[in-house]
Amino acid sequence: EQENRFSKHDGSIRRVIAEATAPSTQYYAYCEGDDYWTDPLKLQKQVNYLDTHPDIIICSHTYYNNNESTGKSEWPFKTNYFKQEESITVYRFDRDNYWKRWAVQPLTCMYRRGDYLGQIPYKKYKEMFDVIFFYYVLGYGKGAMLQDNMGVYRIHNNGLWSSLSTEMQYQFRYKESLSIYQIEHDKRILYDIEQSAKRLSIFYLKAGKDKKAIDFWRRYRQDVPFWSTFKIMRKTICRVPKIYIKRLVRKLSTAL
Repeated sequence: EQENRFSKHDGSIRRVIAEATAPSTQYYAYCEGDDYWTDPLKLQKQVNYLDTHPDIIICSHTYYNNNESTGKSEWPFKTNYFKQEESITVYRFDRDNYWKRWAVQPLTCMYRRGDYLGQIPYKKYKEMFDVIFFYYVLGYGKGAMLQDNMGVYRIHNNGLWSSLSTEMQYQFRYKESLSIYQIEHDKRILYDIEQSAKRLSIFYLKAGKDKKAIDFWRRYRQDVPFWSTFKIMRKTICRVPKIYIKRLVRKLSTAL
């Protein structure tokens, strides 16, 4: 596209997604303006896989993270993720393991056209972000990530995600997962909520933002099952130096 409609935050992405329901469309793929594909056969490889695997609704692939501030490139995967299937190596995923590994980087995804796209509850969310959208797509089929590296995700100061502070990234991911849980009550999502909560809690403590950590735990115990609050506090305590814990205990004795 000539204009990156996702970054406009005016609902354009919903119209982009809606276009996938057009009768002439069989598969749908997109690449945000600051990322790029590196394999001229990328789309054909994904079409071939989807054509021969009717149980798969999303086909993605691996990619490099290119950090333009440091000049370093990283392949954020492990080879033991993947298994050999006939002549191709893939990692299969569904709603059960969706939260374990990030296999749906938008620049890599091709998914099937179908009436299901019109059944996704877009209006229940203020914004239909990637994590939310692909969660619903996986409600209608399974996913497969090809081991082939066929794209580059650029990390730079002007990027929509990479321009956010670490704290805002952690908050954003937590709120994404929590919003799905509050609507769908799917306990499988608790894994990602807990991981996000742990990262955010540790960040607050190491940054000396004890009040924010305490306020977050207060909200957290209202958002999720009661036992999950203590689970996150225990994991957080195990991951930070004792000096932070001693400082926090003095404040928690009167806050909680």
